[in-house]
Amino acid sequence: MNGSYYDILGINRDAQNEDIAKGFRKMALKYHPDLNKDSGKDTRASFELVTEAYEVLCDPKLRARYDDYGEGGLKDGGAGSYKGGYTFSGNADEIFKKFFGVSNPFMACMKDGQGTEGFPDHEEAKQLLAALREETSRLGKEGSAATFTKYRDKLNERAVASRRCLTTICAGRAEPSGVLRKGAGVTANVDEMDEVLNTAWDPILRKYKDGPEPEYEPFRDRFRDHIGPHMMEAGTITGEELRILLRKKPKKSASGVDGWRMAELRELPLPLLNALADVLNLVEATGDWPASMTTALVSMVPKDESQDPLHTRPITVTSAVYRLWACRRLADIVLWQEEWIEEGQKGFRPGHRIEDVLMEIGLEMEDALLDGEPLYGVALDFRKCFDMVPREIVLRLAEDLGLHNRVLKPLRAIYRLLARRFKLPLGVGREFR
Repeated sequence: MNGSYYDILGINRDAQNEDIAKGFRKMALKYHPDLNKDSGKDTRASFELVTEAYEVLCDPKLRARYDDYGEGGLKDGGAGSYKGGYTFSGNADEIFKKFFGVSNPFMACMKDGQGTEGFPDHEEAKQLLAALREETSRLGKEGSAATFTKYRDKLNERAVASRRCLTTICAGRAEPSGVLRKGAGVTANVDEMDEVLNTAWDPILRKYKDGPEPEYEPFRDRFRDHIGPHMMEAGTITGEELRILLRKKPKKSASGVDGWRMAELRELPLPLLNALADVLNLVEATGDWPASMTTALVSMVPKDESQDPLHTRPITVTSAVYRLWACRRLADIVLWQEEWIEEGQKGFRPGHRIEDVLMEIGLEMEDALLDGEPLYGVALDFRKCFDMVPREIVLRLAEDLGLHNRVLKPLRAIYRLLARRFKLPLGVGREFR
């Protein structure tokens, strides 16, 4: 890398301070060693020369000396009133960090040199992507073998202890536990277990109990371009529709506090199913649920063996009749949402089920293994996401999107009226809403 300090930074000799900063930003990112690993070139020397040029030209006295006497006169000293000569500090990384406000060159690509957010130009973006690809590949190769070995050993160890363990791990569930962690110990006392669960889950399940939920209007204004009315069609429910649904339901299903199970509902003759359909149509028209359908039990399914109350998944078991109504209306909702849903959204969609996503990913993994190419992905898991979603925002959003009032009114009512209790070994906990 040859030429004057001005040539090194790609600027004219009459460049102002702003031009010097722009030149340094461009050339420092171009020659930073961490951003050039993919090229296989050692750019440390060029990077240090760029920082040296910037150190001189951004200092008025050093720049004046350089303009008058050149690099030799600048470094040798002794001429005129200038004594001692200039020596590069040698700490190019520190100069880079001081300029960009960060030492990480990947983050520096998003800075403008004054510590504020900016955007890389096209060449910088290409350079950044190449460096990211190289770094990701390196980290993946280093970690894949160790991760595989660790996971294999863990499965082997646990499979020896329990023949059901592999099935349990793959299904993402664990056996229900009769104890819960309490402080430094555990408890099997029903009252204490209820207290532990309420203490742990109350800030999540009742996040807005002491204050109002976030207002809907700011949310609507922010996402206004994505919210448009698509009026949903929903006819009255018939006994024949209920009979068809019940035939598809498994006989073994949990009963609600009203005592009904799907297996018993399946045995009802059509005249009684017609009467049940009339009840559900009345609920949709009035928004009033029978009291027996507004109480639910919350089963806590362990995610692991830690006995930690927050390492469980709360499953609210409502009455079988309510679940039957929800299943009937879900069929309408699935058809309606196809009118407005984004293509990339998965789950509860024909041809876009989770199983379809797994199949697509599985095929991509097979291709990567056959081609010997690295394959990476990103998974984001929002902690207790669905348990803390503001309900009013969801309901108002559904209303603006066009959800039929035959569905919206009963939903509002059940969220308002539903009383829950934790299901515990040999008992239930206290009521909460």
